[in-house]
Amino acid sequence: MDGMWCNYLQPWLGIAYNPKVMPAAPASWGDIYDAKYKGRIIVPSLQNTEGLANLFMAAFLATGKPMPEAQKDIDAAFKKLVTLKPNLLTAYTQMPQAYNLLEQGEGFMISSAISQVALERKQSGAPVDIAVPKEGIFAMPSGVALVKGAPQPELAAGFINEMIGPEVQAKLSAVTFSLPTNKDTPVPAGMPTGVTVHSSPCWVPPAAARPPCCASSPACWPPTAAPSGSTARTSAPGRRIAATSASSFRTTHCSPTSPSPRMSRSA
Repeated sequence: MDGMWCNYLQPWLGIAYNPKVMPAAPASWGDIYDAKYKGRIIVPSLQNTEGLANLFMAAFLATGKPMPEAQKDIDAAFKKLVTLKPNLLTAYTQMPQAYNLLEQGEGFMISSAISQVALERKQSGAPVDIAVPKEGIFAMPSGVALVKGAPQPELAAGFINEMIGPEVQAKLSAVTFSLPTNKDTPVPAGMPTGVTVHSSPCWVPPAAARPPCCASSPACWPPTAAPSGSTARTSAPGRRIAATSASSFRTTHCSPTSPSPRMSRSA
């Protein structure tokens, strides 16, 4: 696969809601289909990255199959989504529009919402919170990669090492309301633990295309291209960029989607 990259941070998707109109947080992704929320539900367009979670969860709710199987049943997904129409307030392409409606109380929920946005609004004092549904949350990738032919490849590789290291990830994940990808980084306070974390198939290459270190960790998919002629080195404990060929490097400290043993991930 061309364009190798490393996933250094995981914003996650849940259901944003207005606690002034919904004192009790939504417990399930299925709550948005409840008739009592007629005309109160906001969803992202499927053109938006975060919109895909609604498609996959619709298939999961409709079929009852495990997520890795359900998310491939697109026909079932669209049939389920059609039943949401009476509850729709709007399907947005621009996020500020959605949060304006939510904060004004016209919309009760945004499904699915990005943690970075919802929790930043909550921190600023807006009537917004984000729920972790019982079926789990979706992790979104934030990638960093070397640019082919760049003038300072070793410096770039060192930067990537820092980005995937536990010290930097601890700082980044806390201030961005995200989950770390390095398994040695603790989950920040207030972030979900003990929940299933789903990965979109759109973000995961086939197992055959992944290097050995990532064979069992799809969301780790991060081979990072590195400079020709370099040698294996370690810049900090637990992080290593090692040569695999004259033109290809990989990280040998891959971490799964779940950033700590307290979390689990779907295959």
